[in-house]
Amino acid sequence: MKKIIVLSSILLCNLAIAYDENTEYQVSQYELDETKYEVLEKAKQYAQSVACMTTFDDDSEENLASVNNVYPINYYKMFDDSKVAGNFLVLWGGDVGCAGGSGTYGYSLTEFQRISDSRPFTMSNSDLLMDLYEVSEINTRFIQDISYNNRTNTLEVVSFEFAPKDSNCCPSLKYRYNFKNSDYGNWKLSEKVRLN
Repeated sequence: MKKIIVLSSILLCNLAIAYDENTEYQVSQYELDETKYEVLEKAKQYAQSVACMTTFDDDSEENLASVNNVYPINYYKMFDDSKVAGNFLVLWGGDVGCAGGSGTYGYSLTEFQRISDSRPFTMSNSDLLMDLYEVSEINTRFIQDISYNNRTNTLEVVSFEFAPKDSNCCPSLKYRYNFKNSDYGNWKLSEKVRLN
């Protein structure tokens, strides 16, 4: 009986250590790249289910979406041999709703999340750009570049805005928007700078 109690105590201590939420395991560049491909495939499935003429289509007039359009916001492994979990953003373009009109093509920044090793990546925000529009009025039709800085939790977006006499096809004012991500996942505009 004493051996069983001691063995049970050892097992419980090991389980407590294994599930310590502060324990993180190193994610290799290979594992991160493989995860980005997995997230990109989820984004492709989502985009092609809600939009036409996407940047995932082989005949796209825009640059094709690739792993270069996948931005890790945070990522980790719960165990040394587990899958990478976390939050990832994917930039893609398309005509959401397949309206087919002038000005209906735009960009989306979709967020995917995996919260544990036993679950797949699921969409947690269909279009973060719409949230960013609410705090900045950024023009999501003319996104030129996006980058994310993990150290400062800053998302940088370069886009164009219309000057008073610009036509619908061709905004002329180029801006860089910096958005800060709080610990609670809320994005706030921290800086807007005109670049031309």
